[in-house]
Amino acid sequence: SLKLCFNVAFYLQTLRYVVFLCFSCSRHIGFNNIWQPPLPDRPFIGVWNVDSNRCLTKYNVPIDLSSFDIIHNPNEEYVGNQMVIFYAALLGLYPKYGTDGLAVNGGIPQNGNISAHYEKCVDDIMARIPDSNYNGIAVIDWEAWRPKWERNGWGSGLIYQNKSIEKVKKEHPSWPLNKVKAQAKIEFEEAAKSYMLGTLNLARLMRPKAHWGLYLFPDCYNYDKTGKRMTCTTKTINMNNDIQWLFDASNALYPSTYLGLWFKNTNASMEYVANRVKEALRVDFDRKNDISAPVYVYNNIFYRKSSEFLTQKDIIHSSGTAAVLGASGVVFWGDSICSKTKEMCENLKYYVENILGPYIKSASDSAAMCSLNTCNGHGRC
Repeated sequence: SLKLCFNVAFYLQTLRYVVFLCFSCSRHIGFNNIWQPPLPDRPFIGVWNVDSNRCLTKYNVPIDLSSFDIIHNPNEEYVGNQMVIFYAALLGLYPKYGTDGLAVNGGIPQNGNISAHYEKCVDDIMARIPDSNYNGIAVIDWEAWRPKWERNGWGSGLIYQNKSIEKVKKEHPSWPLNKVKAQAKIEFEEAAKSYMLGTLNLARLMRPKAHWGLYLFPDCYNYDKTGKRMTCTTKTINMNNDIQWLFDASNALYPSTYLGLWFKNTNASMEYVANRVKEALRVDFDRKNDISAPVYVYNNIFYRKSSEFLTQKDIIHSSGTAAVLGASGVVFWGDSICSKTKEMCENLKYYVENILGPYIKSASDSAAMCSLNTCNGHGRC
């Protein structure tokens, strides 16, 4: 049976590693109090954050999600009564630099108008979540910069360091460079914290039942394509400790466990996911609030930068590992390429209804049974 297939595959491919991990993170699992899940009595669920609306409206290819404990908005929209995501342009006046190098809303957070930002946040939240009793997923996706200075030290993040340094140089032209850099770091981190913390506090005030959190936080930075270093380093853990205020202000945590093709069908993918989930559980354990924040890991349905669906083995390594370690669910993400043609929609439908969905349903059933037997229906297992 499907249930038997789930149990055999799940335990043979994940149990040895997960048992070891549970010894090291057991104090983070088994909270007495946790935010209620969107589906009653379902401690582990799937959440649909895939741009598949066109499959239904344009190609008449409906995808059955409800049968598999995958919560979704009506007509598989990005915004609705179960799941809402706020990209940068959709919530307030988020300061950043565009790909053309031009400043948007001040560019660096120090130059932003935070009062105007909050005012627009109020309008945006009311427009996107009109129901004041909304209790679904609410994700803020701000990826242009990170609140820790050092995490902007490469790639597209460098401009935030450089512009912050330029600002201090202009204000204090006689200062030595080391003093300029130190001041730039202080100003950037204070402003970044104001934007993130203030926005979360406002969002929770307006929609207190929603599961608010920022996508990608916490991060483990264990992006090792060789598969040799899958743990979160001490440096990373300390940096996450420095932004504990962010996790304290969140009602949910949304770490990413996206898999690249280099992980395909390797045990490294399981270790990669496990350490990212473990770090989310760790920062949750350290939250000042005695109510545990649910952890919803973001999984891709395609391998990164490809149109190839995750194999069943990698579904087990990602979603299965998250379920065993105590995550409250998996948010499945996919962009418009999923629904570009009728053929792609039909492929997506087959994948969900025959491969992904049955596994998530089995994981959800097993988590519910574990919670019922071990925790009287309360808390994680």
